[in-house]
Amino acid sequence: MKQNCLVWLVSVLALCLSWGNVSASEVGDIKSKLEGGKTRAALKKADKVLLQVIGLKIKAQSRLTQAAQALRTYEVLVALTGKENLPLLREVGWAYMMKSLLSSNKRAHQMAAEYLGKLGDPKAVAPLIRLLRRSSDFVTKRYVAEALGRLKDNKAVPALTKLLKARSFLVRTTAAWALANLGNRKGLKSLQTCFKRSARTTKLRCAYLLARLKNKSVRSY
Repeated sequence: MKQNCLVWLVSVLALCLSWGNVSASEVGDIKSKLEGGKTRAALKKADKVLLQVIGLKIKAQSRLTQAAQALRTYEVLVALTGKENLPLLREVGWAYMMKSLLSSNKRAHQMAAEYLGKLGDPKAVAPLIRLLRRSSDFVTKRYVAEALGRLKDNKAVPALTKLLKARSFLVRTTAAWALANLGNRKGLKSLQTCFKRSARTTKLRCAYLLARLKNKSVRSY
């Protein structure tokens, strides 16, 4: 019975050769061990190759934004090994974040943007910019601008600069803070102008954003 299971496992591995890291020689070696009666050695080698294939499948599913499928495959991996694999878990988490950004749920957009900003991964910049251009919701735009400011990537400057003309005061000031945090003078100037010319309630927000820059040049404000 055990040998029949191993033969089935080897046939499955043979179908997975296209994943790249699993070579024909490895599968051939497993078959050779089976035929030579070295069942334990064959099982050990098959387990190693199988885990390799499962890991590659998780990566592929994650990068195709197949979040739920990637999670199920990851759970199989954990069940087989009895331990978590943090790099692969991050891949699954990334897939869920990207799926959230592509959804039509505004709150999901906002939560994903907030998380990605705190995560600090530069890979998030491009999908966040795409969301910024696609979304018409001012709250979402504020969250995305905040995240881009945290990520500190100059690729976001053109998109954030456009937000300085947004209708929403919250969006404009958040975009200005994000630009200033990137070292962009236009953003800093916008916050300084806001502080000097705004009414008290809005002046306080601009003062708060200037303070968040932790820059000696804005202490006077």
